[in-house]
Amino acid sequence: MFYNTSYRNKSIDKEIDGHLGESYGLIKTFQLRGKGSGRMLIEEMSQKLFDSLDGHAGMHFTNIEQRPKGVLLFFKRNTSEFTWAVPFHHLSVFKTNTYNIHAQGQYVKLRLSTVFPYNEKFLKRMLKFRNDYMELGICG
Repeated sequence: MFYNTSYRNKSIDKEIDGHLGESYGLIKTFQLRGKGSGRMLIEEMSQKLFDSLDGHAGMHFTNIEQRPKGVLLFFKRNTSEFTWAVPFHHLSVFKTNTYNIHAQGQYVKLRLSTVFPYNEKFLKRMLKFRNDYMELGICG
């Protein structure tokens, strides 16, 4: 699910919360030692995601926020902000010469740059939450 979140829209917020759960509160965020990643450079993305970002070439960055039932990937292009909501049961992650996030027929390839090591702990935790979620059979 891909949303234009440039302006606050309560119906979109409710839809995202319904699919991924509400954002973690302050205490839970401290317990998790953060709920989001730092900025990561996108090396490549699927055509549909690229077109949704107005098809502008150039550098694109993303941040990831963890939710109880999935993750949000945030993209910013000029004054527009877009959010890709990915439930854990759709999420596939691969690490090759890039860090690949696949879901719902779309993908984002993140560059393993100098910034990546700072996000690696978050990404490992995200995968642990995904695996725990899938093992409990809560999905779907």
